[in-house]
Amino acid sequence: RASTTLSRDQNGHPKFVITMAENITQQKRVDRILADNKNKLHSLVENAEYSIVTTDRRHTILLINSKLSDILFTQTGILVETGFNLLDILPAAFHKDYLDIHKRAFTGEQFVFEKTFTVNGRRSDIEIVVTPVKEENGLIRSVSIFGHDISSRKKNEEELIKAREDAEAS
Repeated sequence: RASTTLSRDQNGHPKFVITMAENITQQKRVDRILADNKNKLHSLVENAEYSIVTTDRRHTILLINSKLSDILFTQTGILVETGFNLLDILPAAFHKDYLDIHKRAFTGEQFVFEKTFTVNGRRSDIEIVVTPVKEENGLIRSVSIFGHDISSRKKNEEELIKAREDAEAS
């Protein structure tokens, strides 16, 4: 990056030229690395098998992937995006569970659990991973929640248990 300034004397004649040059190679490299990292993170979040949401202390959505956004749109008719308050979007039946999860995570606890949901008459078994997001100083900035449908796995486990019980009964 360069800039040039022409200095003139009292009569308006050129007196001297001031030219400044700055090497921005390093800045360009840093900008490219940041853009690449942002693209990789976006790809990871959007291509994950998990539904992902990150909220702050006030339940404001800081990050939501399209998988979860699509599910919530199907359930609520609202196109959910960052900046929305999750409590305004979630059906009232889920508020208590979400608030309990949120409170635990903001104490610094990271945990995994399974939950069965019935939506529109369809049962789904979901594995939920809850992770507090900490700043460098250790303060919890937000909470990330990852949900993964494990219905097929649960069904297979139930069939194996039943088959084992039937075999033992024979």
